[in-house]
Amino acid sequence: MFLETFLNDDFVFDEKSPLILEQKFKLDSKIEKEYCDLGFNKFLKKYSKSSKRKNEIELNKSNLKTDEYFTIKYLFYLNKYDVSSDCLIGIDYLRKREDSFK
Repeated sequence: MFLETFLNDDFVFDEKSPLILEQKFKLDSKIEKEYCDLGFNKFLKKYSKSSKRKNEIELNKSNLKTDEYFTIKYLFYLNKYDVSSDCLIGIDYLRKREDSFK
């Protein structure tokens, strides 16, 4: 019934619907400027750190506000880095997208 209603009948959710769970955010202008000024490699170095796990890089998210955090994740995504979260210990890992397919 769900699939028939929502997929087959081309149902469109109202953006204010309580069924939409995604969070919306605006790019943080401070982080965006920093990214432009530093370039990606220095930005990556600033917002990452070595992990205790071998060959892993962690996202350095200490003292980040919500919009800053999402902006940084978005900028990594644009540069072909994926961020995966370990919810149990609260660590986000960075991985080059191409490495995910090896």
